[in-house]
Amino acid sequence: MLALVRLSLFGAAVSLGLQLLAGFLGMAGVLVNLLVPVPLAYVAMLGGMPAGGLAAFIAFVVAWATGGPWAMAVFAIQFAAPALILAGLLRRSVPWDRAIAVGTLLVFAVGFAGLWIYASRSGVGMIETVNGYLQSEIDTALKMGEAGNLTADQLAEYRRVVTGMGDFLRVTFPGWSVLVVEILMAVQVLFLNRLAHGRFHLAGSEFRRWKTHELLIWPLIAAGFAGALGDGVLRIVGLNLLLVILPAYFLQGMAIVTWFFARKGVPPVMRGAGYVLIAVINPLPVIVTGIGVFDLWVDFRQPRLKRNKQ
Repeated sequence: MLALVRLSLFGAAVSLGLQLLAGFLGMAGVLVNLLVPVPLAYVAMLGGMPAGGLAAFIAFVVAWATGGPWAMAVFAIQFAAPALILAGLLRRSVPWDRAIAVGTLLVFAVGFAGLWIYASRSGVGMIETVNGYLQSEIDTALKMGEAGNLTADQLAEYRRVVTGMGDFLRVTFPGWSVLVVEILMAVQVLFLNRLAHGRFHLAGSEFRRWKTHELLIWPLIAAGFAGALGDGVLRIVGLNLLLVILPAYFLQGMAIVTWFFARKGVPPVMRGAGYVLIAVINPLPVIVTGIGVFDLWVDFRQPRLKRNKQ
């Protein structure tokens, strides 16, 4: 029992520490925020769901004491729910890719319910609440541009870009929300796989041989046509579906890159550098996503698989 409490305290402390660090780093802290659920999920995988629940409860108490009930609610929805839901699925031997998909839907439902409760208590509709949040972010971005050393023409162009991005975010907010949860889930799976060391097992296929379901290509094609050629609601639905589906093909493209690195015997340091470059340098993410899509027809890993079977 004492060991379980210590493990839970450790998980809560690391998770809250990462959240605090993210707050100090400003915009760069967005990347650190992706790691906040990992300690809670790790504790749940290592010590069971009671340990994970206790770690989350400890974090709730600290968040309430330092930031009030609103801070606790945000931590619960944004970090604790993704960690515990994913760990619960993985501990039931749900394959990691299915755990990401199902967990994303469940966390999105929890977030939707939390937003509805907040909007109801505020006496403002959900759409108005979201638009108000986005407008505040747009206003902040505009003020940053005005404070910068920009010429009149540059400032006008900056305002045009920011305003256009704000309009795009308004119609694709559901898709972006799901995308953020997908990334949270995938990052957790990545780190849990690295931290397992035989203490627990993640069910599912080896990542470098992983593929999306073949039937997923049809919703992708339909969403692409709707987003590019549709109008009104049809276009909005298509754009949101693209945001939700394309990350699966980016992941498949990354699996192909991982297979290629393993085949060529690329050192771990070089692999890590390659993954970072793919994630941050345009147009590499688009190229990798395209590789994932066309893998359905080309099957980039087939030659290697044939030699393995001989």
